[in-house]
Amino acid sequence: MNTELNWVCDSAYISIYGQSFFFVGSVIGTLLYGFLSDKFGRLVLLIIANLSAVTGDIATTFSTDIITFSISRFVSGLAVDTNAYLMYMLVLEYIRPSKRIVTLNFVIGIFYTAGLVITPWIAVAIGHWKFYLLSITSPLCLVFTFIYIVNESAQWLVTQNNIDGAILRLKRIAKFNGVSVSEDDFLDFRRYCEIYSKNAEGNENPANFTDLFKKPRLRKRIFILFYVLMVTTLCYNIVSRNVEGTGLSPFMLFSVSSTTVFPAAAVLIFLQNKIGRKGMATSSAIFCAVIAGITGVVLRTEQGQEKNVALLASLQILARFGIALAYESGNQFAMELMPTSVRGQAIAGLHVAGYAISFLSVPILHLSTYFASLPSIVLTSLFLSEAFVILFLPETLNKVLPKTIEDGENFSIQEKVFDFACFKREKVKDMIS
Repeated sequence: MNTELNWVCDSAYISIYGQSFFFVGSVIGTLLYGFLSDKFGRLVLLIIANLSAVTGDIATTFSTDIITFSISRFVSGLAVDTNAYLMYMLVLEYIRPSKRIVTLNFVIGIFYTAGLVITPWIAVAIGHWKFYLLSITSPLCLVFTFIYIVNESAQWLVTQNNIDGAILRLKRIAKFNGVSVSEDDFLDFRRYCEIYSKNAEGNENPANFTDLFKKPRLRKRIFILFYVLMVTTLCYNIVSRNVEGTGLSPFMLFSVSSTTVFPAAAVLIFLQNKIGRKGMATSSAIFCAVIAGITGVVLRTEQGQEKNVALLASLQILARFGIALAYESGNQFAMELMPTSVRGQAIAGLHVAGYAISFLSVPILHLSTYFASLPSIVLTSLFLSEAFVILFLPETLNKVLPKTIEDGENFSIQEKVFDFACFKREKVKDMIS
């Protein structure tokens, strides 16, 4: 693109400056769409977010100057992460506790991995930036079909006192799945929702993000989650960027290391329902710390010598595996801990904080110019501190998700720091939220 538009030499700053608006858009879009999803629903904002990506990317292919390029990238950036976490949230709010791990991570493991692995080679095969951008954007136009095949979150509808709308969606899903649900069951559901609505009548104003800071336990949890998501996102960016100097093609290394997302999802499916969300998040952070520590030792040992390409590439792949574990387990943990009434706003705020702190990824990697192992030392310290603070979060395995601010404040109120699901002898009865 730079060559075609002659944005080279003294004009090379144009693409860098214009692309920065993409990240500005991602911050604004995550906050805006997250807030609006709690007000107008997950589905409508999911569609709008995907349309932002389509509009922005198509407009980019027609950009000929810095103004149109910057505006196009800003519009496209509005969708970054939002179009993923809104669908994740919508599905999460339908899935029974015992099935959350399998359902969500199965989808991510297969389709996200496939996308990551083949995308670099699509770019190589097409060979032109405009056609490449159009080819990876055009499938998003299918978002219009969501109106007919995706149901709005019934759980969110209940928080909006739209019980009829929730029952309508549940009946559609039951019909699609070929499941027979008696009218008595729906009457029981309606009575339950009416009791919930009656208890919530005292709240004249709808819950918002700031309400999380008004309750002591919720306040502590949201600050811990801020730290966890910020550390994980920062480290994710550092690990992803650190693909140079191994002696391998960046296309090859990115594609190969991306295959670790699937086994990471498989591990989550297999272990997270056994050791719990808290145990999975803690152990994955410790695993990442160990890999980062070993990498630091290798870099220090080989300083001034010829690099062992195979060993460094293997450590990079293990690092991608570990950070995928940490990111997905932490993301689901945060989703489940936040009350339904403010989940969109809360997750948006957490993700924006992660993006904001990610600007430190380049300076941290630059530390290697002073001492080769310094970035690894920083990563090890961050992961260990993350594992420590996670201990102060409650387990969510097989528990009904909190719907209101009050639910969130009273959630797992008796749980202690070292309470892990895998250590408990009694089996918690599976409940449908």
